[in-house]
Amino acid sequence: MRGILTLKPDAIIVKEGTLCPPGSYHMSQGRMKYIPVEEDTLDEVLQKLDQVKGKAVDQLEFFMFRE
Repeated sequence: MRGILTLKPDAIIVKEGTLCPPGSYHMSQGRMKYIPVEEDTLDEVLQKLDQVKGKAVDQLEFFMFRE
């Protein structure tokens, strides 16, 4: 996550179970938005890019975190 943050992103695409609450999520919270997706590949995300962009949020729901 530290490497991603050095790029100063506006948002990051995340799938359920990819961010750890005390680690990567806490480190990045307030520094970028999160775009939750269900798609498995970049090509799938790019095909739905307009819809995906509209899903950006400041905080993630609890079920999105890795246990």
